[in-house]
Amino acid sequence: MADSAAEIAFEQTMRGVDGQTQDLGDIRSHLNIILTGGGIAATFLGVKPDGPHGWPFWLAVGAFAVVGAIAIIVYWPVRWFYDFDGDDLIAEYVDVDPPWTQEDTFRELALHATESYADNRTVLDRLYWYQGAALVFFGIEIIGLLLNIGRS
Repeated sequence: MADSAAEIAFEQTMRGVDGQTQDLGDIRSHLNIILTGGGIAATFLGVKPDGPHGWPFWLAVGAFAVVGAIAIIVYWPVRWFYDFDGDDLIAEYVDVDPPWTQEDTFRELALHATESYADNRTVLDRLYWYQGAALVFFGIEIIGLLLNIGRS
């Protein structure tokens, strides 16, 4: 027997929510690469300035600090909006009189998942913005370190 329309909607919505979980992991992985690259760049290119014109060095240090702060924000546990408590599901859909039909249950679960998807999208959009900002500050760090080497 073919899946019902509500079951298909639920499965597709869950596929989207699962994709968002992957997106969260990807953002964190990308930020880890940026943070690692910043540390490696600082190791190889970082020369503490001797004179009063060491602003490029401190620019690089400040940019790396911003990348580190962004990493803390991105790795901070996020509230992921999609979970079902088994007890709640049974109480709401099974142990009621009359019990919900399978079609109605899938429909309600799909609607719940759709709301969660929208909430998660807001979280991911903010984290994507932080990822972009981290990349910009990584570039500033590299420029600062290269300018500092040129002044040495």
